[in-house]
Amino acid sequence: MQMFRYLRRFPLLVVMSSGASAPRTVSAAIALLFSICSIVPEGALAQSAIGIATPTNKQKGCLDNRSLKLGINSPGTYMLFDGSDDSINLRSKPSVQSSVQGVVASRTPVVIKQQVSGKDGYCWLEVQLTTYDVTGWVRGDLISIVSAKSRQSKSTTIELRTGSPYESIVANYYRSDFQPSEEHLKNTFYPTAAIDLNGDGIDEVIGQVTGGSNCGTAGCIIYVFEKKKGKWQPIGDLFGNTIALGSSTTKGYRDLLIYGWKGRQALVQFDGKQYSLAR
Repeated sequence: MQMFRYLRRFPLLVVMSSGASAPRTVSAAIALLFSICSIVPEGALAQSAIGIATPTNKQKGCLDNRSLKLGINSPGTYMLFDGSDDSINLRSKPSVQSSVQGVVASRTPVVIKQQVSGKDGYCWLEVQLTTYDVTGWVRGDLISIVSAKSRQSKSTTIELRTGSPYESIVANYYRSDFQPSEEHLKNTFYPTAAIDLNGDGIDEVIGQVTGGSNCGTAGCIIYVFEKKKGKWQPIGDLFGNTIALGSSTTKGYRDLLIYGWKGRQALVQFDGKQYSLAR
């Protein structure tokens, strides 16, 4: 079987001539073929057969094999990042021609499942988002290793996650606000976080509407809710990729930082009724 794989990769040009020399020519070629197969490790042949990528000068965007093995199942080791904080497409297959599974904010942490060689000369990685259960393919040059500095400042970033009981608050308000179709809602997710923004001991809720066509280059919808008289009321209708806590307060509420298109940072402050851009 290994021999036939090499026949496809290294076709032999055998000149058939008349007389007794022809069989000797064929025999010599076959002997040479078996000698090549014996030199190359069997693992390398199998690796090539299934398309697992190894970093070479010919391929772009490949992760180092040792780094990949260390971080492949370690959330917080890798993140999506294209250098400009634009949103990033998750593809159904390792190709830019494949359908988009969802649009994800830049700097979103991911777990890498596998790395393969693409036909476009790039390595492609199948990733799973750590914030909610979605997988897809991205080109290798859109993956970055999270720096130590990023990890240290991670505590200021508000990590929005799915699976919380607060998702229904965001989902219900989004449906009443935009009235999307049921087909559209199939690919929509509502990662949330509960944080006490005004120091009264009661958490406010911050939620994002992601997936499908809910996001653009500037980010996704971000809502802020506060519980008043037993009901959740919106006090912020924002837009961006990621959101972080600011170091100051305005009118008793923590300031927020919104990171959007091309890394632009916006300061959002509470004006007494709701969160809005600072002027």
